[in-house]
Amino acid sequence: MFPLLRQLLQLQLLQLQNLLRPPLSLLRPPLKWGDTNLSGEVELGDAVLILQAISNPEKYGINGTDDTHITAQGMINGDVDQNGNGLTAKDALSIQKYIAKLIDELPES
Repeated sequence: MFPLLRQLLQLQLLQLQNLLRPPLSLLRPPLKWGDTNLSGEVELGDAVLILQAISNPEKYGINGTDDTHITAQGMINGDVDQNGNGLTAKDALSIQKYIAKLIDELPES
């Protein structure tokens, strides 16, 4: 299969999975909003991990092969834009806005 087509299909599958499962925020409360890598701090690496998990789920998704892949708790913590709709690039943007002090708190909405 063509690499670009495969990546597009994986992204669509991830988005469909987000629609079919209950919001993770209903399952467990966040330890710290925005802290997707569970470092205890909200930092740029949290936004990067969201984008990695979306764009390369085999490596960085919840069951990813990389040691630094996102966890279930990280997905809950990272769902900071329209909380309950799953991880999207907008969550990564909200984290960046928080770091840049453009917004005062997370979740943004």
